[in-house]
Amino acid sequence: MGLYGKTVRRYSSGVAYILALLLLALFSTLALAITTQATVGLRQSSNSCDAMNARMTAESGLAFMLGVLRDVTLPPETTDQTLILNLGERLASRLDDTPNLADGAVTHDSVVSVPAIAWQRGSFRCTFSPIGDSRCRLIVTGTMKDAARTISIDLSLVGQTKGVFGYGIASKGKIGVWGTSLLTGANEPGEANVLSILDQAEAIELCGNTTIGGELNLSDPAATVGIRGNSVTVNGTSGRDDILENHVHRVAEPEFPVVSTESLASLADNVLDASSNYNRNTYNNIRIKSRTNPQFGNDVVLNGIVYIEAPNTVTFKNDCTVNGMIITEDGSSYGVDNCQLIFKSKVTCLGVETLPETPEFSRVKEHTGTFVLAPGFAVEFRGQVNTINGTIAADRFDFRGNCNLTIKGFILGLSKQAMTFHGNNIVTIDATNADRTPAGLLVPKQLVPVQGTYREVIGGA
Repeated sequence: MGLYGKTVRRYSSGVAYILALLLLALFSTLALAITTQATVGLRQSSNSCDAMNARMTAESGLAFMLGVLRDVTLPPETTDQTLILNLGERLASRLDDTPNLADGAVTHDSVVSVPAIAWQRGSFRCTFSPIGDSRCRLIVTGTMKDAARTISIDLSLVGQTKGVFGYGIASKGKIGVWGTSLLTGANEPGEANVLSILDQAEAIELCGNTTIGGELNLSDPAATVGIRGNSVTVNGTSGRDDILENHVHRVAEPEFPVVSTESLASLADNVLDASSNYNRNTYNNIRIKSRTNPQFGNDVVLNGIVYIEAPNTVTFKNDCTVNGMIITEDGSSYGVDNCQLIFKSKVTCLGVETLPETPEFSRVKEHTGTFVLAPGFAVEFRGQVNTINGTIAADRFDFRGNCNLTIKGFILGLSKQAMTFHGNNIVTIDATNADRTPAGLLVPKQLVPVQGTYREVIGGA
């Protein structure tokens, strides 16, 4: 009995030992599995976090680059063929040698490449690729550790909608408002905002009992506004110190449109007879040869394009009606004293929209938004000129006497020649619905997002 009992006890101890080893192995395996699973889970969580942060970095990069593009204008003559070159040069000017790029630089060849820009613990890089039809694709890749996410959006090349057209009156030269002149907006005060980009001391001068409905804007840091007298009012405020402190603003210099009149000049196919009497006649799409110096009045009607060669002094007066637009050859080489357009005494200035639907005017009616485009010419308004349907642009402007007119568009001074308002003037700017790409003026261009083209590129970069 004793021997048998010892055998049983030894057998039981051995079984327990084996079970303990098995349980230890099992628990070790479970612990290893749990540890492995936890490690994998942590790794997956970390990867997901990195991927999400990479996506957020890409989104931040897209927002950053769209913000940069809002301040980047491209030359007016930019086409599909020059888009990448012009964009690369303008982005390089904007971003190179800035903390954003550190030692990097924007490059361009077949695409524009913006090197990696650090953002929080990651970075993003951008490329612009042409896709035709005045479009390109902005591709932004965000990285965070080993994760990368890429998003894209298409951009369309369009004419800049603001720039100088953010102001009712904009000039490269000095703007003087004297006497009892009133410059006002038809719908809201901002339509009568005034801008001078003159790089000389006094860029805007206000004298006498003058009223400006909008704000005063200067682009040159050294330029000033001169206020003489105590009866000047700007945007409802009187008092020199108050105006200078609260209603004079320093703004970035906008790029002025480029004048291009060749296509318009070709539409003026009827040479005006050099007669001394043009009264009570109707003229369609006329070309006025240099030194003709005609005076149109007494119920003269001018339809379509009126193209004026330089030098010339052309006068519109006494119930003259213009249904269309007046375009001039560049008269810069002759001087504004020899190249003048004078409007006085009941002139009616209507746009191309009033022209009949006939073959001779079909091409003219395609060119909208401009009434006078006169590079190298001085333009003078005297007396009653009713409503002008379109933008007026010239080297020099002079509004004098009892001038009272509404301009459905903008006033642009194309040179450093002065723009003056003096006498008992009322000039109203109605720009709310005005054409911001007027005929004959090539406006700077911008890239803007195309709605519905945002996408995430599967697979990252």
